[in-house]
Amino acid sequence: MKHTYLFFVIVSFLLLGCSERNSPTDPSGGSKVSVDFSIQSIGPFMYKFTNKSKGADSYKWDFGDGSFSYAKNEATYTYSNPGTYVVTLTGIKGSEKTDCRKQLTVKKPSIYIAGYTLYKIPYENKYYKVVCKDDDLLTTNWGFTTIYTPLLDQTDLPYVKYFQEPLLMDKLDGDNYYTFYVYHTTNTSSTSGDTQCLKQKLTKEAIYTYQEEYILTSNNGETELGIMFYYE
Repeated sequence: MKHTYLFFVIVSFLLLGCSERNSPTDPSGGSKVSVDFSIQSIGPFMYKFTNKSKGADSYKWDFGDGSFSYAKNEATYTYSNPGTYVVTLTGIKGSEKTDCRKQLTVKKPSIYIAGYTLYKIPYENKYYKVVCKDDDLLTTNWGFTTIYTPLLDQTDLPYVKYFQEPLLMDKLDGDNYYTFYVYHTTNTSSTSGDTQCLKQKLTKEAIYTYQEEYILTSNNGETELGIMFYYE
């Protein structure tokens, strides 16, 4: 049964200061510049900022990590790392600048491998296995599955494998990439008959961009593997 892809990223923000003041271009004081915005989590490290301001002619977003945007109505931004950031929206009218600041806590999501799909394979009447290894050269490599997949012929493709329990990728803090392999073999009892038909890297940065599936293709184009992810 296909997993439902959900994510739950905890967002906490503290109102640091939002301003409302009279516009200097209106001597009567009837026109005011008020600056406010809302924050919504839309994926791991990804947020949508909606402008709720009134009275300004232009706006500037400061996401608190050195990045900026001049979007008028809303801005979408992806942070590179977890942490606490002060997000500032500045409303500009004439020579006047009015700020609203909110504190945003970006937390690291839990990321799981939910399964994989073999879209293309170069051989028929073989067994196939998919293996994931981290970037540690001096420690034991992590294989996330040793399940062999019997495929009678190409008409069986795509072959979709959902894990009964999604597998937590708990080494994302220490590893910069993972390498995925597809092997075909004539036996399932040892690795002596294994022949590699795909070897591709998936970086930590790519995994954090939030995609339900990443497609990896061998250099010769004969093998295509989809890795399915689950975020919470």
